[in-house]
Amino acid sequence: MLVVILVVGSVIYWFLMSLVVRPLQGVADVANVVAAGDLTGRIDIQRRDEIGKVMQSLRGMNDSLSGLIGKIRAVSHAIGADSEAVASASSRLTHHVGAQTEFFRHTAVSLRGLADAVSSNAESASNARKLAAQARSVAIKGGEEVGQAVETMTR
Repeated sequence: MLVVILVVGSVIYWFLMSLVVRPLQGVADVANVVAAGDLTGRIDIQRRDEIGKVMQSLRGMNDSLSGLIGKIRAVSHAIGADSEAVASASSRLTHHVGAQTEFFRHTAVSLRGLADAVSSNAESASNARKLAAQARSVAIKGGEEVGQAVETMTR
């Protein structure tokens, strides 16, 4: 009887191993490959029972993850290209701002020179006005003296 129980137990063990444990080990193997980051593997579904449904879900998850990673790559490439464009625009802007700064610096120097020239001209004009006033005074006095001399001579 013990032999019959051992034979029946072995058959049940083999039956359970082939129907449940080995397929679950296949599911675990697929899950481990996906968890390791390998999304390129093909997941074959050969069963139509619950284990087949789990394998089908794993295939769907694998495909979704692959698609998501593809989108992330595309977005990261777009961000990289946009970052390069922003850096290039920033560099051009920095160059233009530097050129404008240099232009304004030269303009300020020119305006300082112009202000100095205007100040000098104003000072010269003031001196010329003073000299003209003095010359006028001298001319008026000279005219008066000439008038007195003529008057004296005509008397």
